[in-house]
Amino acid sequence: RGVEVRSQDFSVTTQKIRMIAAEVSHSFKSLRQRVQELLSVQAGQTHTVVEGSMHSQAKSATILTEEKVSINGKEVHLG
Repeated sequence: RGVEVRSQDFSVTTQKIRMIAAEVSHSFKSLRQRVQELLSVQAGQTHTVVEGSMHSQAKSATILTEEKVSINGKEVHLG
């Protein structure tokens, strides 16, 4: 009915991983992801809460919306 693994160190090396689940929950003290080519996320909705600061950096960026965009802050710096 299930599998539980407890280990100090756990590694998986494979060409491809497929995961299909009704729900996935994960919790980490720290998480780093490195993707060499494409990271694609498709979602019905997304919600991100950051308690500290957030930094996003890209060579170019686009925000495309069919409705409104809101920016709420004490200061907004452009350019």
